[in-house]
Parts: sequence; C-alpha cells; structure tokens
Amino acid sequence: MENHSNTFTVWVAIADRNYRLDVIIGCDGRDLPSYYTLCEGPVPVGVIHYTQDGGWEWVEGGFMHQPAEYIGRSIEELLISNS
Repeated sequence: MENHSNTFTVWVAIADRNYRLDVIIGCDGRDLPSYYTLCEGPVPVGVIHYTQDGGWEWVEGGFMHQPAEYIGRSIEELLISNS
C-alpha cells in the first residue's frame, strides 16, 4: 500500500499469529477521522468507527471474528504512540 498521510499499518495479535492490517483514515472517499478502512494487503476487510462515547464498532465487514474494541484498541495505541 502506498504511504500517504492518511494511511498507516497496525499489527494485530490473534491467537498465536500477528496480522498486518493497512489502515486508511476515512471511508467511501470521505476524509472522516473517526472512520477507518482496514485492508489485508490490497483487500478491504472492514470499516471500523470510533464512536462519540469512546468505543469502537464495525460499520461493515470485520476481521477474523474479532470484536471492534480489540481491533480499535490496536489502532488507538498506534495513533497515541505516533503523536
């Protein structure tokens, strides 16, 4: 995936394996900072949303049957460490 300012990579541990997810800020061509499109390689796997109450929810799709909170926390940790 090309490295644009609105993309980054997050690693998610599930069972005994680490998965690399490319994350694009926004979805459907809109630059919405609370929506993140997740891709495994070139394939979009889901859209996750950071809600106003501080939680996470899947808007569409998902990843490896994981709760949105688990994937969202990985995104949060990366954004905090890079700020």
